[in-house]
Amino acid sequence: MDAIFLFGCPVNKTRLASFADSLPIKAMLLFLVLQVVFVLSNTAANCLPRPVIDSHAQGSEPSALLSDMYVYDHRVAAGPVCFDNNRFIIEVAQQKDQGSPFKTMAVAEIDDVTKADGITHQQYYRYWHGWQLLTNLCLFIGGIDVVVAPAAGLAIAGSACAYVALRKRFSKPLTLGFLAILLFSTNLFFNVIGDLLLCISFFVALIMMSCMSLRLDSAPNAQVFTSRLVLWSIATGAVFSFLDFLTIPAAVVALHCFFAFIALHECERPKRCVVTMLQALFGFGLSFVFTWAIKWVVAAFVLGWDEVFSNVLGEMGLWSAHGASSLLPQADWPQILKEFCCMSPQLFAICSTAGYAMISNVVCLVSFAVVLVIWIAVLVCSIRGGAQGGRRRKVLIQSLLMALPLVVVLGYFVVMHDHAIVHIPVFGCKNWAIVFAVLFASGVSTLRGLQVQKDA
Repeated sequence: MDAIFLFGCPVNKTRLASFADSLPIKAMLLFLVLQVVFVLSNTAANCLPRPVIDSHAQGSEPSALLSDMYVYDHRVAAGPVCFDNNRFIIEVAQQKDQGSPFKTMAVAEIDDVTKADGITHQQYYRYWHGWQLLTNLCLFIGGIDVVVAPAAGLAIAGSACAYVALRKRFSKPLTLGFLAILLFSTNLFFNVIGDLLLCISFFVALIMMSCMSLRLDSAPNAQVFTSRLVLWSIATGAVFSFLDFLTIPAAVVALHCFFAFIALHECERPKRCVVTMLQALFGFGLSFVFTWAIKWVVAAFVLGWDEVFSNVLGEMGLWSAHGASSLLPQADWPQILKEFCCMSPQLFAICSTAGYAMISNVVCLVSFAVVLVIWIAVLVCSIRGGAQGGRRRKVLIQSLLMALPLVVVLGYFVVMHDHAIVHIPVFGCKNWAIVFAVLFASGVSTLRGLQVQKDA
């Protein structure tokens, strides 16, 4: 008999296996399991001995990792947001005890030190702070300097994984050029010093998307490819949402889509690239958003639905506002910048973040120049197509699709323009490392494709 009894009822084993093996069920189970793990992780972080952690946290104040607090750079107009995200490690570790580890995790009430050396009490329940178990363990061992070790390990491991994944599809010079722009143009690699939390979240995501690309490369058929892509996208989106607190999700999802694209064999790209990128985009994006929303639900069980969701909606409205309700422009800006920001906050967000990235790091400026030269060369080669115009157009379109995920970054600047501008020195400028890296790879690939067509 091809049946088993489930709760006293006969169930066909073949149908049960087919149901359990379906992609939607796998995706749902994966998402739910991850949410349980996230809750347990943050709860466990608040079960560690508080006196030891508090002592080490207080002893970390002289650390160089915290010495740049509230240092501003006014070379490009920005709002008064400090560079020092590292201080969140200390503040979250010392969050107010709510009577139980679960409630403490859900409310996340912290004492935030203000620019005037005052204290602002915040219930920072909008985010998971998924790095807390790792950072609290480091603070249990010693001061904040201990956190550098796992962060540096993740940076090295993420860079190595990305190199291996990229070499599957690109030449060694292109791979090294891509990684140089990605890791050094806005100092993402050296965030082991400047921004430990962004370092942890970004390189965990880079490891996962690199592993995804390698797994997709070995998929025996299109069905297995799609299944792996969706599940890896859900996992990466959820984990990044758990570790991150709305820094560069648009750029990271664009990079994730890029790694999904390069896993496609060149002969399959014309017919599958758009579908593949949409699957990666929606898998990552929806998982990111729903994981973020689960934290609001967890907080709502403790604080009430009205308080939590009114706070979340108000915060989202603040960062996408324009006009009287906007934080910008700042009163001390030059008049011409005020007029530019009021005329087009979206364009101002793009120009100000890119400008800051380039004047703050010569590698970013050189990267921009290299990308610009490459795409001018692509334009010239395309115009000189001549009799082979049809084939050249096909190569151009296929390579341009590689840069398609950058539309997500453009969407971030359009919708969350105030968020990007106010946080320019903290992470608003970091988006451009990913933008320039993807444009570099797609531009070089286009040039090579056009050269092959010319020589054919």
